[in-house]
This record gives sequence, structure tokens and C-alpha cells, in this order.
Amino acid sequence: MDSFSNFEHQKLVYSASIMLRSPRLLGEQYLDLFSDFLSEIRKKVYEGVEDGSIKTEYPEELADLIVLTLNIWIGFQISVFSLVELKRKMNFIKLTFEGLGVQLISDEMIEVIFNLFDHLKIVNK
Repeated sequence: MDSFSNFEHQKLVYSASIMLRSPRLLGEQYLDLFSDFLSEIRKKVYEGVEDGSIKTEYPEELADLIVLTLNIWIGFQISVFSLVELKRKMNFIKLTFEGLGVQLISDEMIEVIFNLFDHLKIVNK
């Protein structure tokens, strides 16, 4: 949650996402997601399974889906979304993961994401 609240860091990420329209760069980013972040997400999913906060028979697949959904569907395209589009997508993701028995995104986190999005759109005008 702290990384979402760090507006200056996210401002750089947002600016970089605008430049990441090259298919080669997108491919490299895609591969980096799995080499850099997937192991950490899997670790968190397994911890959730162990403590009972995540109920799934597919922890590795769930970790893959989290990485794909948040980074590919949202992260790579966030610079082109309107606030309405982002809200719809985030609410859909929240409902989808809740349907899988996973509380991935809290209402508090969604509020921080929307505030960050507003901040980034204003700063990068």
C-alpha cells in the first residue's frame, strides 16, 4: 500500500508508462515482470494460503493472474485511461478476485489508487 501512496515514485512510473509504447520495450517489461515480481507475489500468495486469508487450490496460477492483471491490463495502459475507465477496471478486478475468494484490493487501496491517478493526470498535463 505504501508504494501506491508514494506519489513522486509513481509519477516516474506513470511517465515511463507513456514512453513504453514500443512492442520491444513492452515485451521486455512483460518478461521482467515474471522474473522480478512473480516470485515475491507467489510468496505472498502462499503465506495467505497458510494463514487462511487466501483460499485457493491454485496458488501459483493465482500469483500469475495477479501479476498479469495488475501489470499488463492496468499498469501498461494506465496512462491512457480516463478516471471512469480506471474505476470500472479496478472495481471489476476487485469483484473478480473476490469471486475467486481473494481479497486482493481493499476499498482503502482503491481510494489511494484513484487519488494517485488524479495526481498523476494533473502533474503530467
